[in-house]
Amino acid sequence: MEITTNAAKYRIILLNDDIIRIRCTFNKEFEKESSYALVMTAWEDVTDDLLAKERMKVKALSSEYDDLGDYILLATKNLNIKIYKEPFGIEILDKVGNILHSDLREKAYKKDSHGRLYHYSCMSDEDYFYGFGEKSGYLNKRKRRMRMHNYDTYGYDSEYTDPLYKHIPFYIKFNSENNTASGIFYNNL
Repeated sequence: MEITTNAAKYRIILLNDDIIRIRCTFNKEFEKESSYALVMTAWEDVTDDLLAKERMKVKALSSEYDDLGDYILLATKNLNIKIYKEPFGIEILDKVGNILHSDLREKAYKKDSHGRLYHYSCMSDEDYFYGFGEKSGYLNKRKRRMRMHNYDTYGYDSEYTDPLYKHIPFYIKFNSENNTASGIFYNNL
């Protein structure tokens, strides 16, 4: 499914009942697919021949949808994906109705004048965030700003130094209220 807004274009692919790919571009067209990081794809990629032994090719699930007025509903066996029209934002829920991910609809996806990309999402007091690669401080990175680039930091501080040597643009969000978890991988490096 492709969606065009006044600011960006989005391509949503259902890889299976649990994995959704959301691709965003601020250009007129999407660039060619070219990733060394993905082990499962449902599209042609420049690196397919190189990574043939490491990459699983799957057939994307049907992206049939229902237009429910304020939002478009995509569904898999395990997930409901609400794509809000105005303001634009994506919300992913399990079949019980627990919110696994929700964009901050007023500014979900942004590109600034320096070409930096931002993705804003909602969080509740019960959310815990883990991952991001080698980072200082507590395991739970809730309310922490993290820079995602390799750097040899001068004057290391075990609680606040950021960035460090290894960044991994993946995190797990755990919600302690409803015992749900979801992961987001940013494949834009």
